[in-house]
Amino acid sequence: RRLYLPAAWTDDRARCREAGVPDEVAFATKPQLAVGMLERALADGVLFAWVVADSGYGRDTDLRAFLHRERLSYVLAVPVSLPIAGPPG
Repeated sequence: RRLYLPAAWTDDRARCREAGVPDEVAFATKPQLAVGMLERALADGVLFAWVVADSGYGRDTDLRAFLHRERLSYVLAVPVSLPIAGPPG
């Protein structure tokens, strides 16, 4: 239901209107969109065993914390430079 739109799009409301993007659609990162999709899947009772993603998602502390908090099984790639100390997840 949600499409990733770069900030260059969401910051250009005229362009969004011309493309049929509603005014209430704001910029969201891909990990933020993933959390929203996972929340909807959980609310709708969608069955899944794992969440798997690349390092673009794996470096996002909010996504990792969400997965940890929801007790979801996950495998996320992380960049080698990612610190190992930090919030849960």
